[in-house]
Amino acid sequence: MSGFFGIFSPTTKIDCEAFEQMRNATEREGFDGMETIIEDHIAMGHLMLRVSPESKYDKQPLRSSCGNYLLVGHFRLDYRDELGDKLGLIQTELDKTPDSVLVLMAYQKWHEKCVDHLEGDWAFVIYSRKDNNISLFKDKMGISALFYYKFNDCFLFASSAASIQASKKINFEIDIIQLCRKSIYGLGLRNGYTLIEKLFFLKFGYYLHVNNNLDLLENKYWQLETLNSFTYSFVEDYAFEMHSKFSLAVKSRTISDTKSGLFLSSGLDSTAVASYLSKELELNRKLLYSYTSYPVFLDVVEKQKRNLIDESLKVKEFTSLYPSINPQFLNFPEADIFESIEKCIDGDSKYFDLTINTFWINGILEKAKNDRVNAVFTGQMGNYVISWNEEYKLLNLFLKAKFISLLKEILQTARYENKNFILVFKTHILGQLFYRGKLWFKRIFFLNKALSKPYLVRSGILTAHTWKKELDTIDYFPNDSYYMTCSSKKIRTIVFNRSSPPTGLIWYKLTHENAMISLDPTRDERLVEFAFSIPETIYNSKGQKKFIYKIWMRNFIPSSILNVKSKSLQSADIAKRFIVNNNYMFIVEGIIKKSISSNLVDYKRLHYLTNSFSNTKLTLLNKRGLLAELFSIFSMISFVENQKIS
Repeated sequence: MSGFFGIFSPTTKIDCEAFEQMRNATEREGFDGMETIIEDHIAMGHLMLRVSPESKYDKQPLRSSCGNYLLVGHFRLDYRDELGDKLGLIQTELDKTPDSVLVLMAYQKWHEKCVDHLEGDWAFVIYSRKDNNISLFKDKMGISALFYYKFNDCFLFASSAASIQASKKINFEIDIIQLCRKSIYGLGLRNGYTLIEKLFFLKFGYYLHVNNNLDLLENKYWQLETLNSFTYSFVEDYAFEMHSKFSLAVKSRTISDTKSGLFLSSGLDSTAVASYLSKELELNRKLLYSYTSYPVFLDVVEKQKRNLIDESLKVKEFTSLYPSINPQFLNFPEADIFESIEKCIDGDSKYFDLTINTFWINGILEKAKNDRVNAVFTGQMGNYVISWNEEYKLLNLFLKAKFISLLKEILQTARYENKNFILVFKTHILGQLFYRGKLWFKRIFFLNKALSKPYLVRSGILTAHTWKKELDTIDYFPNDSYYMTCSSKKIRTIVFNRSSPPTGLIWYKLTHENAMISLDPTRDERLVEFAFSIPETIYNSKGQKKFIYKIWMRNFIPSSILNVKSKSLQSADIAKRFIVNNNYMFIVEGIIKKSISSNLVDYKRLHYLTNSFSNTKLTLLNKRGLLAELFSIFSMISFVENQKIS
């Protein structure tokens, strides 16, 4: 996607030096040019990336025909034809009208209510000369970003935090409270906050008004809530409607005259995207370039269990059904995990958010870039939208004393899983009751203790009173949703609302750095709202999980994928990659010593994790979990050392 930045200074002249620093930080190779506008109280800059046919007519910052408004942003609108009809455009006009112009026309017609008519991935800022104010707008659940920072008599905004942090006149400080939150697994940052004090990102489904006194007025216009269920007579009707909604979601994101790529696993979400997208591209005689990662160290796994960590065989079976897919399989044998850690510590933006998946995600993006792919698809949010696993159905029937329905479901589950009645009851009811009870026990006796002192932040940095005050604002603790409610739909809503913002920001960042656009049909507003309106019993029915998906996709995906009992791990051999170097302890200790200057991070936990790798009793899967935590800590150290936000 394109990038943008700007300064609003309502009472003084624009600081041109600060604006130039933001410009230099935003400029990147592979884009289609930079344009800027500087006036008395507003300065805007735009880094263009032309991907769609109509984007060749785009020119930002954009001035309205009435002369009052200036607009800058990044846009990828869904259902452009419908929006064009609302704005009175005929097709020949719409074909030459870029998304930015459509949005400005919508704003002139509906003002703030324009957000009710805009679907897709977008974030933008509008300046009004008449009122000498600006407004910031963010989509509902898309792949986009908009950061802002108020400093003295000016207001800075940008699609990248790095553009704002380029200002040398501002002394940015670490937000210790957010650092504490991030150090607790499953908690994370407060929505809209970053690890830098007073540097925020505009939340999804919000817009922000900034008047000429620099007062900030935030407004929420949308949030996914638990929607009322509707009932069809036949389950096939849900499947048909899912097909219709998903087909339109993919079609709206298909760009006819550009190369498209896809992160393709053997999971249900990405294969659904691949199935529909390849058909759309085939109509235009285009290929879909798919990218699948697989482990290097297959030899450490028994042959009969290799399908648990190697997805390539299932993907090959799937892609053989679709001649318009050009599949590529990558195992990145040259990937240097320690080099990734070094780059993370040094503040390299591509490695700042270091995870156990970083090496193959960056590798795929680099390969796609070399293939001249500039539109990359994922199915990131599909787990909560199209392939939802209804949680605890049998347990919930038991707790609600619906014993007739429970008996029927147990028998169907036993038949489908090829198990006896007692084993199903033991696994799905007694086992889940024990698990839920254990979580309750931990919550009562240990959770508050764990939260009262975040282990990554040294004692004395944050007072107990300040941290307790922060804890009082938290209404969701790690794992709460899995034992505080029996509602599957409520669990899904909580997880979706928590997962969508960070993943949207991450995918925008990753693809923007590579001069690409990221697209995820499973974030489509209409598809999401429909999926959350389906009765939760439909997702897990007749003893089968993902039942509605299996009905819908049974003619599109091989049964080996459709009925798989366990999910493969795309970074399954990460621990083996790590410890294959006999000097890994020496290397990690060297990296730690190199970054030991911080007085914020408690390094005891870091040493404990690295030493744990020497335990020969731990399996590679256990070590994989340790490595995930270790990489998260390295990312936090990188932030503390460099004070850079990705």
